[in-house]
Amino acid sequence: MWQSYINAFKNYLKLERSLAENSVEAYLHDAEKLHEYILLTDPARTPMQVTEKELMNFLKYLGELGLSAHSQARMLSGIKSFFKYLLLENLIDRDPTQLLEAPKLGRKLPIPLVSPKLKTCWPPLTFLHLVVPAIVPCSKCSIVQVCG
Repeated sequence: MWQSYINAFKNYLKLERSLAENSVEAYLHDAEKLHEYILLTDPARTPMQVTEKELMNFLKYLGELGLSAHSQARMLSGIKSFFKYLLLENLIDRDPTQLLEAPKLGRKLPIPLVSPKLKTCWPPLTFLHLVVPAIVPCSKCSIVQVCG
């Protein structure tokens, strides 16, 4: 039962959303992972019978498998798309993913490009005591820096 809905979802992603092949494969992988989980918990359950509680348990299961918060959030995005497709096709009356929230993702700070070599290569350009942004090639180390 699930496979026919997943195949129809694949056609929707390719034809109506015009997604790249890698994106389609990622969405299908997410839907198939959910299917595998449902087979473990309730093999007779169809996509139309999946509840919000089961989806929350699925996310918990993903965490127990060791998936990072980023991977869980990406997978939830694919699952949400699957249920939005089912809603669009009038196969379900209510989207069980509507109230689900992705795991909180920590924001990574950028790593500054700082080295003693760079400091000697490029002093900031100044004009009237203001730092002027500029792209400057360095003749000493062949690196391009944005000053400013």
